[in-house]
Amino acid sequence: MSIECIKFQSVNKGTFIGYADFYIPKTGLEIYGCQLFQKDGKRWINMPAREYAGEQGEKKYAPHLRYRDPAHKELFNEYALKAIDKKCAELASQSATKPPMEEVPF
Repeated sequence: MSIECIKFQSVNKGTFIGYADFYIPKTGLEIYGCQLFQKDGKRWINMPAREYAGEQGEKKYAPHLRYRDPAHKELFNEYALKAIDKKCAELASQSATKPPMEEVPF
């Protein structure tokens, strides 16, 4: 399986690390608005979801996409995390090679 992270936006609020968009070349599928979470040294991806109110008025989320087989979900998660790491490394190297901006004289 091959997955590319086409965009990553860092948020860093509590366990929520950021948003990621993915491209799966084999199927031509693009998935926008996945969420990256981290807690107790573990990272995972949540698929895009819509918010709704539960019976007691609490916030709940219903995913737009889901895997029927948990093994497929784990495989996607593994490759998606690697794709995010690769994208972040590319972004870091790009910002390291950019020349410093000139100071604005006003």
